Formats: sequence, structure tokens, C-alpha cells
Amino acid sequence: MIDNPRILYVRVSENCNAHCFMCHYADEHDSYNIIMEQYDELLNYVKKKQFKMIRFTGGEPLLHKNIIEFLIKAKKLGLQTSIITNGYLLKIKSKKLVDSGLDQCIISLDGSCSEIHDSLRNFKGCFNNIICGINELRKYNQLISIRINTVVSGRNIMDISNIYRCV
Repeated sequence: MIDNPRILYVRVSENCNAHCFMCHYADEHDSYNIIMEQYDELLNYVKKKQFKMIRFTGGEPLLHKNIIEFLIKAKKLGLQTSIITNGYLLKIKSKKLVDSGLDQCIISLDGSCSEIHDSLRNFKGCFNNIICGINELRKYNQLISIRINTVVSGRNIMDISNIYRCV
């Protein structure tokens, strides 16, 4: 029998800095943010269950002021950690993410160049920050698992095969 991993998804924030056509979190800045007391309570629950990984989502989880602390606390419990991000802040947060023990970074990337990706995310400079951020993550930890999530639409379907080559 294969032991299936149990992943707990935690939406730490509904705030977002992007304006993606497929998402309703655009321009949210004062929305829900999990507080440390809630997170500690959640970790007490996790201790009693057999979760293997905790995956942080949002909005944009890298906007949460406590995301590094959340990652560190999860690692102390022996959990693998994962984050789903639009990648804009990876460039400046990569060292802290790696130092916190982040195991996996899932990045939303919808095009192989800034023209395609940034127009779909309505977020100028996002593509370049993603590429720099991936390079920074790899600089600090070559073994970190990096996954790419792509929303396929009529505006990028012809570019899908190029996305893999750019990372």
C-alpha cells in the first residue's frame, strides 16, 4: 500500500499585489490575514493528525508579515513546507525562504516572456522578478523543488511549450 501524502492548504491572506484576469483577489490590501494565534491553534490540530506537508496560499502569501515565522514553525513540527506564489516578491525574499527551510515553491507563470505573462497577470515587472527569484532560490538551495503553475487561455496557449524553457 502506498502511503499518500497528506497536504494541508492554508490560505494565510487574501491580499494580493497582482491583477490576474482569473482571480478575485486583485487589489485586495486590507482583507483577511491569519494571525499568529490562529496559526498556532492550527498547528496544535496538525500535531494530532498525520499531515506531511503544509502549503501556504493566498491571495499572495509572501505579502503576509509572518510568512517566514509560519514556515519555521511548520518545519519545527517536522512538516514539509510549500508555498504558492505569483513570484513577484521571490527576488527579495528568496534567502529568508530558503533559510526558513522551504521545501517547495510553486510559482504562477503564464508566459515565456514578460509581454505575455505580465499582460495576463496585469502586473508589469512580474515575469522578470519571477526569473530572478527562481535564480535566487536555486543560488541558496539547488535542491529546492520549484514547480510552475500555468493558467492556459487563448492568450497563451501557443506559448505553453516555451514556458518550460525559460525557467
